[in-house]
Amino acid sequence: MDTNIIRIVHIGAGNHSLNKSIAYKSLIRRCLKRSSTFEQSIEIIEASKLTNTGYGSSLNLVGQVECDASFIVIDDNGGRSQGSLTGIDVGLPGLVTMKVYDKINDLYKDDHNGLSKPLNMHYGSCPSFLKDDDDGTLISPESQHIYDIHKDRIFNDSGKLQEVNDTIGIIEVNQTTTKIVTSSGGSFFKLPGRIGCAGIIGCAIDSTTINDIEISCMCSGNGEDIIMMNLAHYLVNNIMDCNQDEEGYGSFVINLIQTHGQRFQSHAINDDNESIIYVGVILFINHKHTDEKRLIYCHSTPSFYFGFTHNEDQVEVIQSRLNNTDKFGKIFTTGEFKL
Repeated sequence: MDTNIIRIVHIGAGNHSLNKSIAYKSLIRRCLKRSSTFEQSIEIIEASKLTNTGYGSSLNLVGQVECDASFIVIDDNGGRSQGSLTGIDVGLPGLVTMKVYDKINDLYKDDHNGLSKPLNMHYGSCPSFLKDDDDGTLISPESQHIYDIHKDRIFNDSGKLQEVNDTIGIIEVNQTTTKIVTSSGGSFFKLPGRIGCAGIIGCAIDSTTINDIEISCMCSGNGEDIIMMNLAHYLVNNIMDCNQDEEGYGSFVINLIQTHGQRFQSHAINDDNESIIYVGVILFINHKHTDEKRLIYCHSTPSFYFGFTHNEDQVEVIQSRLNNTDKFGKIFTTGEFKL
């Protein structure tokens, strides 16, 4: 990997099995260290059965895989390309989304009779010339096993899923371009046709530039709440209000999420039937003039796994957990790194 490139990868805010901790961290390291391109990193993380996207995704109510994905690419001249796909039933949904929009961009590079280029598409409705060949089933034995165990009791209190992993995301920043991709299989037993936060720009990912400071965000957790809050968009447009002389970025971000979340009726509840905010967030702040770079994270989920490159391709992998997981959704933990 070019040492001028910073790459940040997360595999979801959720409730990750401690028994798989070594495997999770190894997966993140492979995305950051062994892959030489952004696209290879996406493939590594989406092809793994450890993540809830592509192969091994959660199954919907009728036992099928439906993934959502979106991407943003920003060049140093301020040019922005973005797009999202929903209902993806082939592997590598993030890569597929970028490839589909490469073809769409080529199709609409001329006036195209005054028609506007689409920014949101349903994969099943895309014409065949936009698609690659189907690469086989996305249903892993583990996902099928969970589905079979819980399908007959999902609507009563005895059907609780103990391990929950959510949306994945990758940011890559070099001297000329910022790329962000997210994808997810959504929640187990979701209604067919449900669109999660990974399929809506501004929810799971967003980026903006304010006074030559580029702010990028990735969110994971309860998709309906993230969508309602338009969370990534809200955070990138408000984080620079933080007064560093009075408080740190982490506390400020938590306050933003909690205050903004109070304006909505949360869809997420805990075991005591209390309304909670169940999210994980990564913000990357890039001061282009001074070359100062910061990563801020916080989460109210029991766990959040992510990693990043820094200091000439050094790799850092973070396994963050709440000190008291009984309070998930009610309290946050946070941290900050200079990259």
